[in-house]
Amino acid sequence: MGAFAKTFGTLEKLEQSGMLWFDEKNRRLMIEQPLALVMMKNAEAWQNFMRNAFQWQYYKQCNKAWEDYIQKEELRAVRAAIKEASAEKPSRQLSLKDIDRIKRAVRGSITYDEVKAPKVEGFEFFVIKEVATESQQAKTDAAEKVAGGEIKLVGSYNPKKDDIEMALWEDVQQFIVHSL
Repeated sequence: MGAFAKTFGTLEKLEQSGMLWFDEKNRRLMIEQPLALVMMKNAEAWQNFMRNAFQWQYYKQCNKAWEDYIQKEELRAVRAAIKEASAEKPSRQLSLKDIDRIKRAVRGSITYDEVKAPKVEGFEFFVIKEVATESQQAKTDAAEKVAGGEIKLVGSYNPKKDDIEMALWEDVQQFIVHSL
C-alpha cells in the first residue's frame, strides 16, 4: 500500500506541475515530452509508467464514486430526518450537530460492497512537445515564453491486456487527413 501511495503522490505532483494531466471525459492522458523521455528509457519502464498512470486514474475514479455515493446517502438521510422532525413538530429544526451526527451514522453504516466499482477502461495518450513561436524564438528571455505545444506521439493503453500501442503523430495525422 505504501508503494501505491508513493507512486500516486508522485503522479499527483507531476499533474500539479503540468507535466501530465488526464481528461476524464475523453479518457486522454497528456504527457509532456521531457517526462515521456524519462519514462521511455526502456520498454519495461514505459509499460510500468502506463500501468501506474492507469491505476492512479482508476483509484481516483473509485474514490469519486465512493464520495458521490456517500454524499447522496447522507443527503437522503438528512432530508428524511428533517421531514420526520417537521412532521412531529412543524417548528422544530435540526441543529448542525444533529446533521453531523446523522452524516457520521450514515458513513459508519455503509459497506464497501454497496458502491459499484467503475468500469475498467483504457485510455488514449498524447506526448506533447513544447514549441516556441517565431516571435518567441527571436527573444532570449525565457520569462517571456507562452504556453504552446504540438503532438509528437499518440497511443492507447489497454489495462485488461496490459497492452500499449503507439505511433508518431505525423503518421496518424496523414492517415486521418486521407480518410476524410
